[in-house]
Amino acid sequence: MTSPADLIGLRYARANLLFGPGSESSALYRLDGVNFPLRSTGEKWAVQGQLEHLAHAVQADFSLWRVYRATGADEYQRASHGSPEFAQLLRQHRDALDGLDGRQPEVYLAVALRTRAGRKLGGAMLHAADHARARLTALVTTKTTAPIAGSELAALAEAETRLFERLTGVVGLRRAHTQELEWLLRRAPLRGIAEPKVEDGWQPDALVITTPDGDVDCDGVLYEPLGWDLWRLPACPLLEDPEQPPSLAIETETGTGFQALLVMGALGEQPVFPGPAAELLHAPLDGLGVPVDAVVHARWLGNREALGQVRKRIVDVEQVYRDQLESSQGAGWQADDDRTLAREYEQVLQTGARPPMLYATLSLAVGAPTREELERRVEAVRGRYGDVQLYRPRGLQEALFYEHLPRADGGRVREYVQQVTAQQFGAMVPTATTLIGDPGGLYLGYTTTGARRPVFYDATAPSRESRASAVMLAGTLGSGKTLAAQLIAHSALLRGSLVVDFDPKPDHGWTNLPELAGRVGVLELTGAADQQGRLDPMAIGLSEMREELTVSYLLELLRDPPASWEHAIARAVRDTARDGGRSTRMVIDRLRTLDGDAGREAADALEVIADVGLARLGFATTHPDQAAPVQLQLTTIRTPGLTLPEPGVSRETYTRAERISVATLSLVAALALRLVSGDRSRHKVVLLDEAWFLLASAQGRAVINRLVRLARAYNATVLLVTQRLDDVEGTRDLVGTWLVFGQDADTEATHALDLLGIEATPARVASLRAARAGRCVMRDLQGRVAEVQVHCPDPALLDAFNTSPTTTTDTDGGER
Repeated sequence: MTSPADLIGLRYARANLLFGPGSESSALYRLDGVNFPLRSTGEKWAVQGQLEHLAHAVQADFSLWRVYRATGADEYQRASHGSPEFAQLLRQHRDALDGLDGRQPEVYLAVALRTRAGRKLGGAMLHAADHARARLTALVTTKTTAPIAGSELAALAEAETRLFERLTGVVGLRRAHTQELEWLLRRAPLRGIAEPKVEDGWQPDALVITTPDGDVDCDGVLYEPLGWDLWRLPACPLLEDPEQPPSLAIETETGTGFQALLVMGALGEQPVFPGPAAELLHAPLDGLGVPVDAVVHARWLGNREALGQVRKRIVDVEQVYRDQLESSQGAGWQADDDRTLAREYEQVLQTGARPPMLYATLSLAVGAPTREELERRVEAVRGRYGDVQLYRPRGLQEALFYEHLPRADGGRVREYVQQVTAQQFGAMVPTATTLIGDPGGLYLGYTTTGARRPVFYDATAPSRESRASAVMLAGTLGSGKTLAAQLIAHSALLRGSLVVDFDPKPDHGWTNLPELAGRVGVLELTGAADQQGRLDPMAIGLSEMREELTVSYLLELLRDPPASWEHAIARAVRDTARDGGRSTRMVIDRLRTLDGDAGREAADALEVIADVGLARLGFATTHPDQAAPVQLQLTTIRTPGLTLPEPGVSRETYTRAERISVATLSLVAALALRLVSGDRSRHKVVLLDEAWFLLASAQGRAVINRLVRLARAYNATVLLVTQRLDDVEGTRDLVGTWLVFGQDADTEATHALDLLGIEATPARVASLRAARAGRCVMRDLQGRVAEVQVHCPDPALLDAFNTSPTTTTDTDGGER
């Protein structure tokens, strides 16, 4: 009678060590996912090379499981801070998540362990004393496997440490947690119908037996696993109905589910990589939108043993070829093909890398809530795999089901074993994902490549993790960049952040939201006489940047001032600041007292400008009061009098009104920094629209640099919204997250892709040019890149933020 341990291939687990029913033991690891689809061809080959190297480095039999974990609406729990508006936002997000594929792939690797002498551990015969063995026999009825000695566990831990150190130099991985093992065991019967619930504090148990000193070489301790702790987790009635297509009906507490187990046939001889024909453990699975798990059980042969087997095969096929050649019919094409393939494989094994050979079984598990849905999913899977034959063996469905459980024995099904090279294994890229964003963040949208998976963004992460705090949102008119920035700021605001919003046009819709009544303060900055000095840089600038800000502002107002004026202005600002002056009018007065004509000439030029329109904002007539701290949760700063130049226009051609407008932007950025420089325990968001005007000048970039650097220290995130990417090189290192929306020209799209580190193929350039209505390419804090659709499920919110007064918007930010 087959025991449960034999079925699931597991009788005990301790930390990440797995013990099989016999003499098997292995170490279980979780491999890091690699963001893959938008990588360059060279980077994809680098990923393939890492996995190929992994097949070399394991130096033992191994199993690999690629499974999907749900991250949908049920898992979307965020602290609401007691705000009803935030609770409503979360409900809308959960409704949106219900329509997406919230599963993300996870990859686990189990590698067989051996002692230094090459003998497998875990079930080695123990030389226990007779009385100790008798006690164990009385406690364990029909069990034939030996208990585990304390000395074995110590040796096993040593072997695992050596293995772990070897593998960490090849790929990103960590030791699997006990809770992950529990989840893997519980989820197998529920595949396709539900997500399992794990028990807090679950641990496999074992009976600890103390033996008399000197009786056995086990440090006086034996561990007898109580295997039911493992066996009960996946235990469910399994039925293969002979009247139905090969499949299992599985009765669980959640309900009855149906699963079909498929096995891969012969792989393509020379599939193109990168490409779906080679990426068998990624490309066909990731775009399905249904949970399809994969497992590889591989027997590892070192190069010398593999060469011996291949050369024996060469002798055999040569003999068959000669026999056919001597026959009356002559040699057939199959015999000739076998000769060629055997010789080619010998050459592969004789390369400088001396690769191993793998005898592997690759199988898939498809789950569904009904038989009809199961058949539909099976056909979809077969369609995705194209020319690769997927067998659905009758009578082996239950055995294949157990192959998909984490097990230490390398699997028991041997009917579909095939030779796989290390290069082929690497090209399957099982670790490839489209994962992007921050798991602890708020819903922002979904990926557009493969299955639609949710993307979360956490505005608080950069400051918390000491990362670059700027977010660059770039795109042409109507691409959705400003809308996306407002959605990010809105979510952060409802979560509890302070928000400072710069609205130069003005067209941001904060005051259109009834739920924000009483929480929005509007600071309207115009050139009216009563606005005199509201943005005086000597008053609003932080102490450490006041002088630099004032000098840059005054020089920006002047058209190509001579060097003598620059020196005079810098000296006057310095002296005024040191004397406690807090007004640019005082700077003008100081200029007139300097020796020489330069100071008086500069003072006269600034005097004329100081009384013209928006320039009044920068020149206080008396000692101004310090800017008051933010009283409301959101402060929106409007400057309707701005006359901004067209994108790409040279600064030398700016009119005076345009020079004043661009210079005023620097003061607004400085004011925003002052407003967020208070309580560092509370997160803030600064939304700086039309930032490209600042990025286009050295002075403006200096202000942005200072704003971003200090904002991170003040626990703030800066959203930079721009139409142009030509001028961001100087601030590139300050940007942690990128959202690049549609571009107008091939050159701009190519430049954008270069900034994101993406190979600018013609197809990708064309795709970025066509992107509108919130579709963008996102690069997150971890450097992962994916195509993303920014999405808000609340039409009322989108209509409020819509910057076009003649249209309304759909929930993806498109016009209708």
